[in-house]
Amino acid sequence: MQIDGMARKVATYWIALAVATVVLAGALALALVVGRAPVISEWIDDPSFFRRALVVHVVLALWGWFIAYAAGLRLLVDGITSPRRILAATTLASVGVVAIVASAGIRGATPLLVNYIPVVDHPVFLFGLAAFFAGSALILCRPPTIAPPREWNVPLSSAIAWRATSPVAIIAAVVFVITFFKVPRDRSPEVYYEFLFWGVGHTLQVLSILVMLGAWFFLLRDRSGRTPISPKLVIGLSAALIAPQLAAPFLAFSGPTSTYIGGFTRLMQFGIVLPVSLAIVICLARCWKPSISRAGRYAFLVSALLTVTGFGLGAMIRGSDTMIPAHYHASLGAITVALMALTFALIEIPGWSVDRKWWRRFATWQPVIFGVGQLTFAIGFAVSGLYGMDRKAYGSEQVIDSAGAFIGMATMGIGGLMAVFGGGVFIALIAVAIHNHLRTPTLRRIT
Repeated sequence: MQIDGMARKVATYWIALAVATVVLAGALALALVVGRAPVISEWIDDPSFFRRALVVHVVLALWGWFIAYAAGLRLLVDGITSPRRILAATTLASVGVVAIVASAGIRGATPLLVNYIPVVDHPVFLFGLAAFFAGSALILCRPPTIAPPREWNVPLSSAIAWRATSPVAIIAAVVFVITFFKVPRDRSPEVYYEFLFWGVGHTLQVLSILVMLGAWFFLLRDRSGRTPISPKLVIGLSAALIAPQLAAPFLAFSGPTSTYIGGFTRLMQFGIVLPVSLAIVICLARCWKPSISRAGRYAFLVSALLTVTGFGLGAMIRGSDTMIPAHYHASLGAITVALMALTFALIEIPGWSVDRKWWRRFATWQPVIFGVGQLTFAIGFAVSGLYGMDRKAYGSEQVIDSAGAFIGMATMGIGGLMAVFGGGVFIALIAVAIHNHLRTPTLRRIT
């Protein structure tokens, strides 16, 4: 059964919104990479510039990219049930992204580098953040269905993983509401936002991972549409990821305490690693079938390698040094690689096909280039972390006082530039696909 034309257009818009946010985040990432590279970092005497850029970069690259993409995928597999609700959701999210980007240029606005959701402490940014999440919640918090996916080329295993984002989104919303009333407002802004977003940030990690798993299954489907993991097993994996999160609202009720902080950390450590590792092992065992596309296989392997690297680096964290960004850049890079490759796969649906061989060749290797760059970037940060490099030092604040730290930061710079190049290739390929689509006669498009 094909998805109706309007639902496909709205789903495409949300995925395009996600791509737009990661493009903007990539532009900011270039400034951040250059600013942290040895020698160049000594020329820049305005660390606040990097902090402002970093806040918007993280929010766009993490939440704008993953959450908007998740909403688009939900629309792709479930369609539209309430046009007014979808219109309100789409408008809110779009306005929210614009406000978030605009807040980066507000002079005097204070950047707060809190974990998970950093903040520009200004009403424009806070309005944008609230509008984006509210719009996304209107789509993601819809009850999941058990019907076959509405889009004909989406395998059921992927649809199940993407629909499983619904209970996670609901839990995250509940956690935020509880935390909002539990965290005292007399704390300093940095402490207040740290506690406010700690729980919901941890919970939304699971939502992003479910999106990645669904992308893996989509990329590894064979010519007959079968995936390496059966729908029943996907239900089990999804349940294993969701079940520990049922404790999240109770942790939120504990308020800003060590139980709250430590509890969500334990949920991340023990509630994510085992199910995802099992999925990797199964996919690895079955991804070598000749009927699976080379592009899908390569993207999965790079994404899985980054995932495992993220797990390993996370286990090595001992303090507030660059081992922390090494961990989350590997983990977030894994999801980004999967979504980049998924974007190319979705472009192959009728009406969006790109027939040029060179385009397909670049689309095969682009996620690999980006992923290897992100892996190199993370390793460089990890090496610097072993030598005690501060994770939140920018420009002239950054002190490189050992050969190991210098090598690590230089490696980070090389990997970052490689990832930015891979991101540029992604943008170029998407632009070619859009140009090709617009040139296609209307009667040939399937809507």
